[in-house]
Amino acid sequence: MNLKLYGPRKNTDFTIKLQQKTFITSREIELYKGAPVWALPTSPTWRENPFGINTWMIYYNSLGWMNALLYDGVENGNVDSLSELKILLFDFFARQSDDS
Repeated sequence: MNLKLYGPRKNTDFTIKLQQKTFITSREIELYKGAPVWALPTSPTWRENPFGINTWMIYYNSLGWMNALLYDGVENGNVDSLSELKILLFDFFARQSDDS
């Protein structure tokens, strides 16, 4: 099972709950329906585009896939997920400002 966050639909809370479990244990993400599954590296560069697909890159850098970590932290009280979220977000924004 992989992280799948396509957008609003019925049972969103249930869907995110299943997705966050998978992401937290395997770090695999599927950024949009039909996108190839990819394992997030422990130290992303934020320039990854393992499939050479521009749409994939847009979804990756939109950071919406991080909702699984937020959900796990808030709904399940998982402090580790919130820490991971914080680390990833700070790293993302630090690298973006380096590119300026």
